[in-house]
Amino acid sequence: MHGNTAPKLQPEAQPEFTPEIHRSRGSDISTPHISMRGSTHNKGSAPNTFFAAAFAMGLLGAVIYGRVQTNEIYGEIARETKEYEIVQSENVRMHSDLEAKVAIKSVEEYAEQELGLQQLDQSQIEYIQLQTDDSVEIPDEEKNLFVRIKDKFESFMEYLKG
Repeated sequence: MHGNTAPKLQPEAQPEFTPEIHRSRGSDISTPHISMRGSTHNKGSAPNTFFAAAFAMGLLGAVIYGRVQTNEIYGEIARETKEYEIVQSENVRMHSDLEAKVAIKSVEEYAEQELGLQQLDQSQIEYIQLQTDDSVEIPDEEKNLFVRIKDKFESFMEYLKG
C-alpha cells in the first residue's frame, strides 16, 4: 500500500440465513421458518468488561472514601464548635466574676472587713483656711559692675536688631 489511496476494507461476515419449512399438522400449507445463525465475534470483550468493572469499582471506592472523609471532617467541626461554645460560656462566667469582684460594694466590704477601714462621718472632717492676701516679694540681687555693663550691652544689641 503505497501512495495516496485508502486501504481496501474487508467486508464483514454476513450471517447465514437458512429457511426451514415447517408444516402444520393436518395442513398442506407449508410456512417457512427463518432462523438466523450468525457469529458474534467480539474480540477482547472479556478484558474490556473486566477493566470497565474495575474502573467502576475504583470510582465507587473513591466516592465512598470521599464521603467517609467528609463525615469525619463534619464530626471534627461539630466537636470543635462544641468546645468553642464551652470556652465562650466560661469566658462570660469569668467576666461576670471579675465585674462582681471590682464592683464598688465588693471593694467597700473588703476595705471594711479585711483592712479595718471605716467610712468617714461628719465628725472626722476638718476644714482648713488658707490666706490668699499674702504675697511674696523676691528682692533683686545686687549685680556687680561688669554684669550690669554686659546686660546694658545685650539690651542695646537687641534694640539694634529690632
